[in-house]
Amino acid sequence: STETRATALASQIDALLEGSHGAGKVNLVAHSMGGLDARYLVGALGYGDRVASVTTISSPHHGSAVADVALRLLPEPADDLISDLATIWSTTFNTMEEDADVRAALTSLSTEEMRRFNAEVEDDPRVYYQSWAGVSSVLGLNNAKDESACEGLLLRHPGQSDVMNKLLLPMAAILAPGLSLTPNDGMSTVESAKWGVFQGCIPADHYDEIGQIAHDAPDPHTGFDHVRFYRNLAMDLAKRGY
Repeated sequence: STETRATALASQIDALLEGSHGAGKVNLVAHSMGGLDARYLVGALGYGDRVASVTTISSPHHGSAVADVALRLLPEPADDLISDLATIWSTTFNTMEEDADVRAALTSLSTEEMRRFNAEVEDDPRVYYQSWAGVSSVLGLNNAKDESACEGLLLRHPGQSDVMNKLLLPMAAILAPGLSLTPNDGMSTVESAKWGVFQGCIPADHYDEIGQIAHDAPDPHTGFDHVRFYRNLAMDLAKRGY
């Protein structure tokens, strides 16, 4: 759940600041669910005095239809088995000792839960909030709705849309049902990713945004380079005084 992950994040920040030789605050740059954890850390756990800024990348601040559908399809008797499998799978990427709880994670991302979350977890006025969204499409076909959804701020080679990873296509079909062509990155819609100062869209699916899967080089089609993006993001925060 968001609460459990935010508590783990709080411990990491405490340890980081304790050994930082004088730094009093951190800047949080969070992808996907991490953006909700960051907001909970600041708004509910009271870390506004230790966090200078929260930058979210494709975080579903207004919920995800993917989570809504998954919760309806996930049979409660199978919760333990599915969570055990998720725990085994996640050890490939991290060393978290806690058991995974898939239903709690999906619930945190659901549309209904995010309505409650947004009503109860308030932004801290001492913290700068900004957001980016990812946008991608099946076969890299240009979507006329991208420009308006991204408010004219789309960092890509002109007219070159990102080709979505095929593993994300089933989720994209849920986010953009029928002929709606709702701009999304395969896990979150552009509109759901907006929070605080919206900075625009990057031409990337939910994996590309963090250099996955095995996406180590700049995309030759769109020009997106995740390493350069995060480096520029950090430099911009520093320039702003955060």
